[in-house]
Amino acid sequence: MCLCKFYFDFSAMMMKNIKQILFVIVVFSLSGCNSCNKTKSREKPDVSNIAVEVKLLRFDKDLFELQKSGLSDKAMNEMRNRYGSFFDFYISQFVIGPRPQGDTAHIEKEALQKFLTDAYINRIQNAINAKFENTKDAEEELTQSLKYFKYYFPDATIPKVVGINSGFSIGAFTYEKEILGIGLDQYLGPNFSDYDSAGVYEYLQHKMRIEYIARNSMEVLYNFYFGSEELSHGKNLVEAMVDKGKKMYFLSYVLPDAPDSLLVGFTQKQTTWCEQNEIEIWKFLND
Repeated sequence: MCLCKFYFDFSAMMMKNIKQILFVIVVFSLSGCNSCNKTKSREKPDVSNIAVEVKLLRFDKDLFELQKSGLSDKAMNEMRNRYGSFFDFYISQFVIGPRPQGDTAHIEKEALQKFLTDAYINRIQNAINAKFENTKDAEEELTQSLKYFKYYFPDATIPKVVGINSGFSIGAFTYEKEILGIGLDQYLGPNFSDYDSAGVYEYLQHKMRIEYIARNSMEVLYNFYFGSEELSHGKNLVEAMVDKGKKMYFLSYVLPDAPDSLLVGFTQKQTTWCEQNEIEIWKFLND
């Protein structure tokens, strides 16, 4: 079954421009199909024979271990041997900042030293180490969702899962097709004090929990293979809704046990409100 070929048929004319919050409400209403509704049974094929087992590689911890060697060439090369070109990608994107490939060698060690000794970065890393002392739950959820992914898309590459300290910049991303990156600092819990000081909006903080790691990881894999992060860019409302509907449909199959609220990114209270007011939402849009 190829989920990327799922389509909706719309006949009514809809408004082209709408505020973001209304768009999110519409997305939830759209995702209320049987496959996404937690009150319906979702398809759960037997994936026990699919050979996928996630081991979360702690790039973040290995990076801070470099300080013990004084950032020696030997230790740096060992990191490159273990993580391949991802090591240089991380340095250029998260330590130095986006620069042309190969344009960081002359400032690499100095920038890395400043990064690893920065008090704020170390505070984030200490919080990551405390929160993710045990990664078993996250690994099991990722393993199961990636098994479903492999079941529906057997030709897809199952990536290595690499945890990083992103400095509060990103929760999940793909690096080529071989690596699924997880910004562990984005899952420290909605009550983590530094989220406020980092300027993270309150409406986003409720999603900064371990339960969202698998969900966000599957979303970025969908973006890599089938879609785009900017689903509504350059598109009218109906087209954007169709795109978002495909993604929600995909997520419901690779995360069959996840509640609607987690799939859509709402709180349970918000989810219930949308369910109770779905008719009024559509009436407003039709007007």
